[in-house]
Amino acid sequence: MSSNINTKTLENCIQWAKQNGSFVDDKLSFKISDKTGIKVILNSKIDGKNDKDLPLISIPKELLITKEMAETNFNITADVMVKLNKQISNPNAITQLYLSKLKFINNSEQFFEPYLDILSLNLNQPYFWSLNELDILKGTDLLVILKSNLIKLFNEWTHLIELLSIENNEDLTALTDNSENIINYIQNQMNNLHNGNIKWHNFIAYLWSNCIFTSRAFPELVISDDKVSNLQQAFLYPIVDLLNHQNGQKVKWTYLEGKVNFISKELDKMGANDELFNNYGDKSNEELLLGYGFVQEPNGHDNSRLTLRLDSNLIQSAQKFGMKLSNVTENGDCVQFIISNKDPLPRELLDFFSFLQKINFEKTLTYRSTLEGVSELYKILQSKVDFFKSHSKIDGTLPHSSIIKQYMASQRKLYIKSAETLQRFQKATIKAIPSNEVLGFKTIFKNDKQFANALLFAFGITSYEDLIRKNHTQQALLLWIVRASNITEDSKKKLPFPIPDYITSIFKEVSDEIVIEKEDVLEYMDFYKNLFPKLSNRIPEVFNDGNWGIRQFIVADTVIDNIVWTNPNNQEPLIVNRIEYEYVF
Repeated sequence: MSSNINTKTLENCIQWAKQNGSFVDDKLSFKISDKTGIKVILNSKIDGKNDKDLPLISIPKELLITKEMAETNFNITADVMVKLNKQISNPNAITQLYLSKLKFINNSEQFFEPYLDILSLNLNQPYFWSLNELDILKGTDLLVILKSNLIKLFNEWTHLIELLSIENNEDLTALTDNSENIINYIQNQMNNLHNGNIKWHNFIAYLWSNCIFTSRAFPELVISDDKVSNLQQAFLYPIVDLLNHQNGQKVKWTYLEGKVNFISKELDKMGANDELFNNYGDKSNEELLLGYGFVQEPNGHDNSRLTLRLDSNLIQSAQKFGMKLSNVTENGDCVQFIISNKDPLPRELLDFFSFLQKINFEKTLTYRSTLEGVSELYKILQSKVDFFKSHSKIDGTLPHSSIIKQYMASQRKLYIKSAETLQRFQKATIKAIPSNEVLGFKTIFKNDKQFANALLFAFGITSYEDLIRKNHTQQALLLWIVRASNITEDSKKKLPFPIPDYITSIFKEVSDEIVIEKEDVLEYMDFYKNLFPKLSNRIPEVFNDGNWGIRQFIVADTVIDNIVWTNPNNQEPLIVNRIEYEYVF
C-alpha cells in the first residue's frame, strides 16, 4: 500500500488502465506537481476542430468503482437495503465503505491495487489538519460546517457498520454527537492513517474514503441515467479523476459502448505544455476546501454565510411581517444569508436589517428604518473584514498555512465587496428620498439663524462643525424638534424657511399615544434643569414661545427615533418623513 504518490506509482496506474481496455491520448503527459499533486499537460496541440466529441480518455466500466459493485461485495439483501435507505441519506455510503475495504486490506493480487496506490493517505482536507490549524478557523463558518459534517459522518458510519453486522473493536461511544471528541480521535489516528496501519472498518478509514469520494467521484447519472434514483449517487473514475479543476472549463462526459469518455471543449484554445483541466462545478472556496483541500483565486462562485443569532420570536415576527428568510436554522434562533461574488448584497438581507430597525409606529419598512439597517449591517460587515484580516496573519511554518491564508483572504474580499456595495446602496437610497420628504440638520443650522445663535449660548457652539466636534448633536436636535412642535401658523410666516408638516404631524401623533413613565422623567431631568429656565429667560423669542416642558423633550426623543437617521459618514442627522421605502438599487 502506497501513501505517497511517486512517478512509478503514477506510471503503474496509467499502464494498468491501458492494459485493461482504457484509451489515454498519447499527447497527454501525467506529471507530479508540488502544488497540485498530479497534473495533466499536452505534449503538443490536439486538433479538436474536426471532431468536437473527440475523447481524450476512455475508461471501461469494469475499471469504475460503483455502488453496484459495493452491494455485490457486501452481499446486500433487499431488506438491509431498505434499512440503509431509511437510516442513511448518503447514497454513496456503502460505496465509500467498500473503498475503505479495498484500500486497507493488503492484497497484492487485488485488481484495483494500481489505482488504489495513487489515492494518497495524506489528504489536504481540513478534517485532517492539526489542532493548531483548526484553532485558526475558530469564528468561521468553515469550522462550524466541518464539525457538523464530522458528526453526520460518524452517525452515518455507525449505522452502516451496525446494519452490515460488521464487528468493530473500537470503543467510540464518546464520539457520539461530540465534534471535539471526533477531532481528537482523528488527531490520535493520523500517524496510523499515513502509515496505512488501520483496519478498513474503522471510522478514520471511512472518513478517508469519504474525502476521497468527495474529491474524486463523478455522478452515476453519466453511466446509468435510467437507474439512478438519487442524483447524488456517484462512482470513482480512474485516470480522469487525476485532472485538476478550473472554473469555466467546458468539458463533457459520455458513456458509449461500455466506456466512460472524457471530452474537453477547450482544445482549440490549448497548445503544447498547457494543462488539461476538468471542471468540478461552480463551487465556493468553502466547498472546494472541505471537498478537495484547495481554494481558487479568483473564484467567481465564491460565497460566505452571514449567520445572525437572534431571539427566535424576533425571527418569527419578521416572517409574519413578510420577510423572505430562506435559511432559518432548525432551532429557529439563527438566520443565514449568502454573501457571494455574484450577489454581494442580497435583497432579503437588506430588508431583514430594515425590519430589525423598524419601530412600533412604523407599519412598513421606511427610508429611515432602511438607512438605520444599512448602518447596523455595515458594522457587522466591517467586523467580518477585520476578523479575516487578523486571522490571515498566521505561522507560515504550518503545513497548510498557504491554503488558510488564501481562504481567509478570499473571505475578506467577499465582505469588502459587500461593504462597498452597501455604501453605494446607502448613497442611492439617500438620493432616492423625495426632496420634500427629507431635511438635513446642517440645512436647519444654516437657515435657522435664530436657533443657531441660541446654541452658542446653550452649548458654546459657533459652527455646525463645532456642534459635531463637541458631540452636542442629539441635544441640539431635541431642542429643534420641540421648537418645530411649537411653531404656529402665524409664527411659520416669520421663519426664513418652511418646517415640513410631517414633523409637527408626527410629533402630535407620538404625543397623543405616548405614555410617560417616572423613569422617563428622571432620565431627562438633568438635561432639562441644565437648560431651563436659563434658555427661556435669555432667549425668550425662541425658548419661551409655546410649550417647553420636560414632557415635550421625552416626546421629541421618540419622534427622533421615528424620523431621524444620522449619516455615519459625516454625522449629519437627516429628518425623513415616515414613508414606505421603495427599492431602487
